Amino acid sequence: MGSYIGRAGIQQYSQSQELEADSLGVRYLSRTGYDTRAMGSFLTKMRAFSKLENRRLGRPEDAMDRLSIFASHPRTLKRIERAIKTAARLRSGSRIGRVDYMAMLHGVVYGDDLEQGIIRGRDFIHPLLKFRFTVPEGFRLINNQNSVVATNIEGSSIHFDMGPKTYNGPMARYLKYVWAPKARLNDVESIMVNGMDGAGGGATIQRRGGVFNLRFVAVRNKNNKIFRLLFVTPRLKTRQLSSELRRTTFSLRTLSNREASAITPATIRVKAVNADETIESIIQQMALTSFREQTFRVLNDLGPNENLRTGQLIKIVAKR
Repeated sequence: MGSYIGRAGIQQYSQSQELEADSLGVRYLSRTGYDTRAMGSFLTKMRAFSKLENRRLGRPEDAMDRLSIFASHPRTLKRIERAIKTAARLRSGSRIGRVDYMAMLHGVVYGDDLEQGIIRGRDFIHPLLKFRFTVPEGFRLINNQNSVVATNIEGSSIHFDMGPKTYNGPMARYLKYVWAPKARLNDVESIMVNGMDGAGGGATIQRRGGVFNLRFVAVRNKNNKIFRLLFVTPRLKTRQLSSELRRTTFSLRTLSNREASAITPATIRVKAVNADETIESIIQQMALTSFREQTFRVLNDLGPNENLRTGQLIKIVAKR
């Protein structure tokens, strides 16, 4: 209990620090002649982007507005309200600096960087570690710091990470005694995945949501590094998903040097709108596989029915 209380205190301290940083930011805007309302509008855009990300990940849109004592960030709504109140008390300049800001954004990496691997639709690709795999239709990929997770709306999930150490022994033994010694694995088998030695095995667990089947798969590359996939499915969905999850296992493969060097991150590209361009034509240039128009509108602070003006500077997500 003491650790929980301590963590809550640290997180609340972090929240207060961010609110203070927002307040200082508004003061600095005032002192340098910028429009002090810019902080409030910036945070409003942040909230709109968070809502879009929540939609993309299948979460409630307002998830970021639900305050928890364990949250490291204050609610965005609270930050917006504080920024607006602070701005109202200070002298505001008229400087916006939009052109300078857009020039600085041009070429900035959007989304995942090469060092963390890149999500392209249902594919996860890591050009530095030289591997890739594909998840089934209906699963959404999330790239965390030390793992990749894919989930669907029916409660199934796929968890990928890499073993902390190299291993050159039998892969079935790795599965049973190194990775999952407490899982009581059954049906452990040796497998070959695109020329790489591996092993797979199953287990069952009971959770609040019911009974879940687990499928552990470990695969070793030529450098003795271990790729690990854990499939978690509600027992009643396991048979339905088995062939698709098997395809995910066998989609795991290494990349050649040429393939790896061809992978580049998406970047922000700034351009002026031409007279013959529309939102519909511009979003076809976006290096995204879903939510193209919604992302474009959020990036450019456009309302749901707002159109573009000739010469207007806009941001698009493009391949480098």
